Amino acid sequence: MSRPAPSHLVVTLCASLIAPLAFAAESAAMASAPAVLDAPAPSSEKPCRGTALVLSGGGSRGGAHVGVIKVMEELRVPVDCVIGTSMGAIVGGLYASGMSPAGLEEQLTTIDWDASFSDKTDRTKQRFRTKQDDVFGLFPLEVGVGADGINTSPGLAAGFKVEFILRSLLMHVATPTDFDDLRVPFRAVASDLATGEMVVMDHGDLARSVRASMSIPGAFAPVVIDGRTLVDGLVARNFPIDVAQALGATRVIAIDVGTPAAKDVKGLGTAGVIAQMVALLTDQNVIAQRARLREQDLLITPELGDISSADFSRIGEARVAGEKAARAASEQLKRFAIGKQEYGAWLAQQRFSRKDLPTLASVKVLIVGADGTETEAPHLIDRMETKSGAQLDLAVLEDDMTRVMQAGEFESVNYDLAPAPAGQRVLEVRAREKSWGPGYLRFGIGMESNLEGSTDFRLLFSYRRPKLTEYGGELKINAAVGSPSLFEIEWFQPLERADYWFFAPYAGVERRVEQHATPLGEEVLRIDTSRAGLDFGVQFRNIGEVRVGAFSGRSEMSPETTGAIVPNDADLGGWRLRATRDQLDSLYFPTHGDYTVLSFVDSTADLGADDLYQKLEFKSAWAFSRGRNTFVTGLQYGTTPQGTLPLYDELQLGGFMKMSGYSRDQLRGDELLLMSLTDYWRFVEFGTLGRSYVGAALELGNVWRQKDMLNLGDLKGSFMVFLGVDNKITPIYLGLAVNDQGETQGYLYIGHPF
Repeated sequence: MSRPAPSHLVVTLCASLIAPLAFAAESAAMASAPAVLDAPAPSSEKPCRGTALVLSGGGSRGGAHVGVIKVMEELRVPVDCVIGTSMGAIVGGLYASGMSPAGLEEQLTTIDWDASFSDKTDRTKQRFRTKQDDVFGLFPLEVGVGADGINTSPGLAAGFKVEFILRSLLMHVATPTDFDDLRVPFRAVASDLATGEMVVMDHGDLARSVRASMSIPGAFAPVVIDGRTLVDGLVARNFPIDVAQALGATRVIAIDVGTPAAKDVKGLGTAGVIAQMVALLTDQNVIAQRARLREQDLLITPELGDISSADFSRIGEARVAGEKAARAASEQLKRFAIGKQEYGAWLAQQRFSRKDLPTLASVKVLIVGADGTETEAPHLIDRMETKSGAQLDLAVLEDDMTRVMQAGEFESVNYDLAPAPAGQRVLEVRAREKSWGPGYLRFGIGMESNLEGSTDFRLLFSYRRPKLTEYGGELKINAAVGSPSLFEIEWFQPLERADYWFFAPYAGVERRVEQHATPLGEEVLRIDTSRAGLDFGVQFRNIGEVRVGAFSGRSEMSPETTGAIVPNDADLGGWRLRATRDQLDSLYFPTHGDYTVLSFVDSTADLGADDLYQKLEFKSAWAFSRGRNTFVTGLQYGTTPQGTLPLYDELQLGGFMKMSGYSRDQLRGDELLLMSLTDYWRFVEFGTLGRSYVGAALELGNVWRQKDMLNLGDLKGSFMVFLGVDNKITPIYLGLAVNDQGETQGYLYIGHPF
């Protein structure tokens, strides 16, 4: 989290760190000057008349702090105050609040750090409408559109997951407090984004103060405290020895776990150069702080080797390195030790025994506007399982906050526990509105190539304008330029606060170009379809939805080659039913979950249709994993209960993952069956940037020209091997398939297959 190193996290964040360079340079120049504390001690008496423990920033390397503290306790070394920056603030804040070294180790090594550094929730818990963006194939980056133009979020992540973890661990000091009243007096160091000045936090919300201290510029959104916009303390003071001295510490034990600047800079790319510049400027700051150490002080620098600040899978190794360094310095540490009885009294005062979670006197949800005003939101309480009068359950609360986050357009969702009579608490959930709205724009790309010269490419655009009505009406526009192309608009209007029942009028146009095999050879057909309708439905929170409605429209078919296909236009009209369940953890490379769609269309003359028919389709996929292997089984069935399907609405198979050994939509008719088994193996990990897979897919299926002709003996076969890359932006697939006739098909896909 502090002093970046050339690693997978730095590659992602390097561009956003350019701005702090000026702050770091200024800090280096000021580092040897007397410290100026943003918030002075509450009394004229210095709050730290004894030994101060100073913990530097260093990201995952900060696990070494825990190893040193463990040895200090074995040697009976007490501390009178703790000062920390970034990861040092996390370890220091937890220790100062009463956590033991064993508790620190357990928490730091079991937290899913990669997940906590992203605002993206488990897909199975996301709002169903949010999941539908995956089907369209959009990039995760969202751009705000408002009266003042285009805006983006102030960080790659709002950091609400990290803050939830910190708040849960620090629940026993959940109410605002003077940090001198903690089990051990504590200070967290951050930087003012406006001035680059050091800010030393000595009171207030402990979890939020620690969160501010570790807000990497550009990676996490800044934290506003007392009117100041705060970011990671590395910008101003990554190793705050002067803060300890200003607090009156007579002796200092200082632990430096920062990442030194690289010695070999040959071959560095743009990311590496920026990371090296930040590291050099931060090193100047640290060197100046080390120069402030006195003869009675002790510096411990664990040997952390190639452990990067972003590699949280190695935080346990860092703890071991810290313990080793402390044991090597045990003779010097013994100078700080006290007697067994005296230390026992100090330890008893330092430790906090976690009590049962409190009973909730009441539950409030407050929406925090851009101007800081708070408005109660009873409609969001309806979506929570946490209720007044019950004992707080953190797992349930985490799910509740995820639902609140998904229910509206919020930048972050956090909670506080305010005191209430009889030892109870008031749960206050605060949902902060996004600062880059109120409309939101996303983009995407899609490319399909058969590796033989035929390529389809399209650009994707999606615009959403939520919260247009009291119950959360939303306007959504999707557009695709290329082949196939489309433009569709929908108004989604919940009918009550719980967001279950809704109605949704929609309209759209689509153009697609298809290859058709005829007695005269391959022919090209352009199909233009316009459609409008009205659906009524019910959402089952994050699980799925059922909608039913009526539609009307027109289909125009225009042959682009001369042959057997006769131009034909038709009016559309009918009823439709669509039920969807989506519980896959990823739509592209799932490891568990299921996805099922059941749809039924009744094209009827009562609503103006020229072609009278019924169409029933069922699609389902189930994913499960064993180690690095994931298996996905699929079943698809389609039939025509009445009538014959027109050319523009036939059931189709052929193409990537749809009988891959056959060309796209090569198999057509009125009855369809497809069974598939896909196995892919997690191949190369790219850390937070994604991973790659190698896999194989076996498919059995066919399409029969007429209904009631389904015969398992007619099933065709297809086998494909593929390489897939899930890079967190858009998926990439490269595959080679062969069918039961010995024909081959090659595939290159970028984006969601279309």
